[in-house]
Amino acid sequence: MIVELAEGAPQLGREGLWVRHLVDNVYVLDNIPFYAYGIACNDEVYAEPVGSDLVFKGIRGRKGHSVYRVAFDMENLDSPNDINEFLENIKNFGCSFEGCDGRLFAIDVPLGVDVHSLYKYFQNGEDKGLWEFEEGHYGTRS
Repeated sequence: MIVELAEGAPQLGREGLWVRHLVDNVYVLDNIPFYAYGIACNDEVYAEPVGSDLVFKGIRGRKGHSVYRVAFDMENLDSPNDINEFLENIKNFGCSFEGCDGRLFAIDVPLGVDVHSLYKYFQNGEDKGLWEFEEGHYGTRS
């Protein structure tokens, strides 16, 4: 599924995301957005075919997942193992992740994870100059 991105975003203004067909024009988002805001893994979305693409049209229902993105500052890491330690910590929080280019990670935060502790963890690493992070979506159920 194609999601049109805000002006100035990377990837030529669009991001391709995996979805599973649910019914009619309703799909379930099946991966973690790296660039799109306001959507998260397992959200039910509306999408319509446009030419050979399936294009995002809106949210049908949310499943409570949040999305964060972390970009490592490779010059400030003590060792490449710092990224592996970070990823283990993310798993220990109960989250999953997808990586891009070895320094950018999109993190899926399921409902039930202590998002406030996770946010403090992200903020601590950013304060130390190890990475920058952003919130792509703060999850609620609908």
